[in-house]
Amino acid sequence: MKFLVIRFSSIGDIVLTTPVVRCLKKQVVTAEVHYLTKAAFQPVLAANPYIDKLHFLGDDWDGLIEQLRKEDFDYVIDLHHNVRSLKVKKALGKKAFSFNKLNIDKWLYTNFKWRRMPDEHIVDRYLNTLRSFGIRNDGAGLDYFIPAADELKPEDIPTAHQAGYIGLVIGAALATKQLPFHKLKELCTMIEHPLILLGGPEDAVMGEQLAAIDPIRIYNACGKFNLNESAGLVRQARLIVTHDTGLMHIAAAFKRPIISVWGNTVPEFGMYPYYGANYLGNYGQVRKGGVAFSKPYDVVEIRPPGIDKGGALRRLVAESPPSAVLYAGDDLGDLPAYDAVIALRGQGIPGLTIASVSDEAPQIAERADLALSGPAGVVAFLANLADAIG
Repeated sequence: MKFLVIRFSSIGDIVLTTPVVRCLKKQVVTAEVHYLTKAAFQPVLAANPYIDKLHFLGDDWDGLIEQLRKEDFDYVIDLHHNVRSLKVKKALGKKAFSFNKLNIDKWLYTNFKWRRMPDEHIVDRYLNTLRSFGIRNDGAGLDYFIPAADELKPEDIPTAHQAGYIGLVIGAALATKQLPFHKLKELCTMIEHPLILLGGPEDAVMGEQLAAIDPIRIYNACGKFNLNESAGLVRQARLIVTHDTGLMHIAAAFKRPIISVWGNTVPEFGMYPYYGANYLGNYGQVRKGGVAFSKPYDVVEIRPPGIDKGGALRRLVAESPPSAVLYAGDDLGDLPAYDAVIALRGQGIPGLTIASVSDEAPQIAERADLALSGPAGVVAFLANLADAIG
């Protein structure tokens, strides 16, 4: 059977699809696996032994479609699920299995903290596209293969770091994913171990500024190594400290311990570091298809001193005085906002607090005026309220 797997971008997202490629190749005896991505991401997959052939999305759309038609695929596995992948599937006319991005659920979570996302890693959701073929998660985690030509030489690592180092990824695709410079500087100052700063050419200047803190202890590798060479630095690190980046997922593929810092994205999207089965035994176990998996992260929410949801609500009320206030919350971070609603009542502004009850923080129901069953209960309440107001 001949399969075309589609994922156009980006580094981390492509690395997260590698269990699909591996399980497909190893569990379907006759599988011939092709992969369609953007040419810029060829280094991510070039050495993957489970891929028989790579195809690249470029400027010649008609040429690409002609090339893909000649392959006469049996099935398309669409792990990108956007307009371009839809056009590919339509042009090929083959039976396709597509990944659901759950964009509405992600929007509701980031804007309203309504948790409708499944408690499932995106790797498992990717693998769900293969259920019709009887494929199961093998528990081996992510893959990343470095071509022989890109393997590091001993002299590539400074002498001061050859006994071991911490890798610090200072870049990120978006500014909202990235620690500000003064925080990175503080971090580099606090860490007493040898550090190698990781990032692309765009991070080189900031890397030099950070390395100047201690030129012996801190080595700026940003822009000096290509992607696969940087992956080699990640593989040799004792620990990786990183934003939500492609190198974070590469570190997970190499089973490196990771401290990840999250900004506008959250681990609950299901894209936290994925190690596969039974890697970090000190974390709670989740069973998927008879295989035990660990959820290898703890979440610590960090905010500036004195900033909380109660303060945000008070500022909003001061800017746009309401006739009444309704606040719905689902975690302990919402308790200061409940207190703000109570204080507003004392000022003559009617207010109602609602708890969207879940197993994560059942105690908030004790503090709320009204407890509802999860996001669906809140949505139903708001719909009824809107109908009553008319």
